[in-house]
Amino acid sequence: MISGISAGTRRACCPARFAFDHYTHIRADLFAPRGPLAPPPPPSDELRLVPALDWVEAALPQQNGALLAGLAGSITISVDGPGSRTIRLGQGRPAAQISSDGPALIRWVTRRGSWADLGVRVTGGEAQLSIARSLHVC
Repeated sequence: MISGISAGTRRACCPARFAFDHYTHIRADLFAPRGPLAPPPPPSDELRLVPALDWVEAALPQQNGALLAGLAGSITISVDGPGSRTIRLGQGRPAAQISSDGPALIRWVTRRGSWADLGVRVTGGEAQLSIARSLHVC
């Protein structure tokens, strides 16, 4: 449940939530390397990726409120490639910067891969990066 958001906005997020679930489970759970299916997964093109990233962007602050309350400054997440965008969490000057493509963002924020394994680029103080590593969307 997304609290603090109007019912109309919550309804508007529902298709993105379903797209996120579908995108994530198909690519991260059914196909290799984590899943049993060996052929390449379906493409991560803009048509499929953008709605999933829309959900991540909407859900990050809502599902991580207590975690973000301990943040000194802000975290900037830069998404490259299809669905590119910049997501800013928190207030104030950026204390941590994270850059990855959209598929990698979805994998690390759902805890299906580590930053190192996914080629995520990070800068910032260790305390803020520790908070960023704990971000989670479901």
